Amino acid sequence: AIDPESIRRGIARSAQQLEDRVELRLVPTDGLTYYQLKNRGAELATTEFTILLDSDACPQPGWLRGLLEPFADPRMMAVSGVTTLEPLDLISRTMAMVWIFDLPSEHPSSRGRRQMHANNFAVRTRFFQQNPFPTTSAFKKQCGIWLADIVARGFGFLRTPDAVVL
Repeated sequence: AIDPESIRRGIARSAQQLEDRVELRLVPTDGLTYYQLKNRGAELATTEFTILLDSDACPQPGWLRGLLEPFADPRMMAVSGVTTLEPLDLISRTMAMVWIFDLPSEHPSSRGRRQMHANNFAVRTRFFQQNPFPTTSAFKKQCGIWLADIVARGFGFLRTPDAVVL
């Protein structure tokens, strides 16, 4: 129940030239769950690649390049970056234990691991439109189910520590 114009004004204040550089569409998504929202966004996409980045994820330097470079291989259908929490205090340490995110020291060893986080993810748009996240009642499971399915069917996937978000 938010006025679309107030959203546009907020974006204009925060990212002053964004609407000059991208097509911005505000689409009502009442009642959609986390993975349904991601499917809906990709369904509306018209670009070669779709990037799924949650609003609370903060890309680190080199993130976009790291997320897109693996697509130079035409067999690559999906790329997941690494999401991390810096365990600086009790709250962030607790969150790091609750969520299955790598610690910064673990990033190099995460390359190629068959694990993904839907909050830091890129995919070939056409492929994802034809192979969206499954609809289940589970929370936090759809991306794992999706990944196991596409890998089993022989589609290219890479997890890369070259695309880090906090």
